[in-house]
Amino acid sequence: MSFLRKNLFVCGIITVLLLAWLFPGLGAKDGILKTGLTTKLGVMVIFFLQGTTLRTRQLASSLGNLKLHSFVLGWIFIFSALIHLAMAWLLHSLSMDVLAQGFIYLALIPTTITSAIIFTSAANGNIPASIFNTTVSNVAGVFWVPFGFVLFFSSNGGVQLQLVGPLLFKVSQLILLPLIAGQILRPFIREKKWFQSISPKLKILNHGIILFIVFSSFSQSFLSNAWEGIQPQSLIVLILLTSLTVVIVHGGVWKSSGWIGLNREDRITALYCGSQKTLAAGAPMAVAILAGSQQFNQINQGLLLLPLLCYHPMQLLLAAIVLKRLEK
Repeated sequence: MSFLRKNLFVCGIITVLLLAWLFPGLGAKDGILKTGLTTKLGVMVIFFLQGTTLRTRQLASSLGNLKLHSFVLGWIFIFSALIHLAMAWLLHSLSMDVLAQGFIYLALIPTTITSAIIFTSAANGNIPASIFNTTVSNVAGVFWVPFGFVLFFSSNGGVQLQLVGPLLFKVSQLILLPLIAGQILRPFIREKKWFQSISPKLKILNHGIILFIVFSSFSQSFLSNAWEGIQPQSLIVLILLTSLTVVIVHGGVWKSSGWIGLNREDRITALYCGSQKTLAAGAPMAVAILAGSQQFNQINQGLLLLPLLCYHPMQLLLAAIVLKRLEK
């Protein structure tokens, strides 16, 4: 029971994957749960709640640390992305193109917010800097992920930049507007007793929506028979490559942060902010981009998220192991 409590979200992911396999009809877009609509509403709720929790006033105290910020954002959007793209190329060379798409998407998405800040705080890192980098990367991700998606996933004759505008408009409706609305309302509701009483439960709601999105995505992948071409050995390769990627990225951030002379506090911040990938924003962004999209109808949402679903628990496990070493 202690293990289940500590790993409840990961166990939830395994459970919804099993349910999607057993009862895929429940997750059909026009099924009883109307996931074509409810997942979009869920995305809006997630980013509205994220807007109410972003502590933007605390960002000013960290603005001057440009060396750390450029290093962390460079790892989030450039160096770790290159590592993930290298893994995608390797999977492509092994004729595992469907899984390679998931690594390409993994290369695009930003870092986590909550877990990166929590681990930074627990390891006595630079908390204001972690708030700055996680916030900036996630806001930037709202614009970068759709652009990168068009860049890497365009079909029918190369990159179709004309798709970026409509895609950004759709993503802005589902993600950016709720995020801004949450940020605007934050000063008016955060001190209210009713909001403080429900705040501990918002994380449960957030995780529940993410699990629902994962269930819907994989239900539709089972209904479309997308798994027919996936062999068991392909999944083993995926798990091994994901594990290797997590270790390489974490090790790369830590080593290179020492090479550029960051102090211990900033190195801890760089480690936890520069190495992680967000499932909380990654899954909703996939829904926002692919929902009703004719341009990317060749992409299966469930399989696109599969590497991220593997990466998420592995990064948390390694982060916890590293935390114990840092505490010593």
